[in-house]
Amino acid sequence: MIRIYLVIWVHHGIIQEPFIFKTLKTAEQKLFEIKRDRFNIDYDEIEIFEKEILQTI
Repeated sequence: MIRIYLVIWVHHGIIQEPFIFKTLKTAEQKLFEIKRDRFNIDYDEIEIFEKEILQTI
């Protein structure tokens, strides 16, 4: 099983394309980057989700 991290951002009520990362650290970096540069606290939501997936060859 592989663990992935998804950053889901709802920008002004519209779900944006999810960002997918292999490590929690890179997902957190993206979350902080969005919050720093483009996040509006009154309208937006952002969260990191963790998901385990099966590895296929």
